[in-house]
Amino acid sequence: MRTLFASAVGLALFLVSLPVTGQQSTVSTVEPNTVYVDYNCRVLTATHPSKANPAPPPRYRRNSVVCHIDYSNQSVHRKKATIKGVQKTVYVTVNEREYLLQNTADQSVTFVVDYLLRKGWQVDSDPQPDEVKGSVATFRVIAQPGQIVRLHVGSHS
Repeated sequence: MRTLFASAVGLALFLVSLPVTGQQSTVSTVEPNTVYVDYNCRVLTATHPSKANPAPPPRYRRNSVVCHIDYSNQSVHRKKATIKGVQKTVYVTVNEREYLLQNTADQSVTFVVDYLLRKGWQVDSDPQPDEVKGSVATFRVIAQPGQIVRLHVGSHS
């Protein structure tokens, strides 16, 4: 059973050397020992060229061994804010998500998680993302062989 999981992660670690376009990901080049994960906890996997399509686009696939969303929560809070010099009560919506990332490889890997932000929303997370480009916040987490790491990500309106 472990061999099956290791081969699935091996495939994920093999990855592709093609850029990903669109808003889904900020991947531009693939780094060795890097596992790319999208907002929905899908792992970037290698695609194989064929005669009809020599450079197929990369694909994200579910792999619950490598990535699992432990919880996803949305809450609404009231807070006081000064708007145009007037003290008002405003409502803030907070989205939280916790990723469980497992390194099943025999070497350390860096997980790169792309978290989508809604228009006008801000990252509300500890740790802060490594970068934010447009509506994608990118987090990097290093995991040792066999290690499971938690990544808590949040955003608010």
